[in-house]
Amino acid sequence: MNRLLSFFIVFSFAGVVLAQEPTTDAKLHYLRVNLSPKLEQYKVSGNENVEALKHLDVGASMYLGNRFTPKIYAEVGLQKIDYSSRLQIITYSVDSEELKAFDKQLYPTFSSVQMALLVGYESRFSEKWNVYGAAGINFFVSRSLDREGSQLYDEMAKNDETGYEEPIAVYTYSNDLEGGNILMRADLGLYRQVSKTLFLDMSIAAKSSFTPINEFEIEYTSNSNATVQRARLETRGSSVSLNLGVKYRINKY
Repeated sequence: MNRLLSFFIVFSFAGVVLAQEPTTDAKLHYLRVNLSPKLEQYKVSGNENVEALKHLDVGASMYLGNRFTPKIYAEVGLQKIDYSSRLQIITYSVDSEELKAFDKQLYPTFSSVQMALLVGYESRFSEKWNVYGAAGINFFVSRSLDREGSQLYDEMAKNDETGYEEPIAVYTYSNDLEGGNILMRADLGLYRQVSKTLFLDMSIAAKSSFTPINEFEIEYTSNSNATVQRARLETRGSSVSLNLGVKYRINKY
């Protein structure tokens, strides 16, 4: 989170500098910066008793925009996006009570910097509001694993209704970066004009890849079932994010 805030502050400062030094012949028309909470979920294979849970990650981004007409534009941007997973394991006691575990753990998988290429359309909605939509791609500039090798978690699997609980041991393995490198994306948003050069920016962005970008494996055993159970989790980067930030006008079209 601290890295994301630093990323956001640096790019915001760069935006202020650019906005204060407009040039009439520059090709760049605006800069915008965002913080982006995103809803993401890994998919599970190989075990029906392991469920991937939706959760929020946070990203930060900066975009430079060029207008071809007052309504049609293109953007290039950089995004700092982290990926993590949350899951729930269901086991059963010797009396067939359903027990749940591991759902409080957040498993960090990898961090990334992505470049975005977008083409969009903007239209005035009212005196102060503009609506816009964009489509394009994100591709990875860099990726680094947040956690490598195996790790053991000792927890108590619990039935909340009866209060019965018993130990469960969960091992995580093989946190690997996969071959997927391109994410397709679509954005829909609003600008709210605050001054001649400053706009509030609010948008929703959906992203996904055709191939996996990260996967890892887990194993677990419980007191009532000493047989090793396995599952594989993977993500294709499918997510929906809420982007909140500002746009600085550098030059009028």
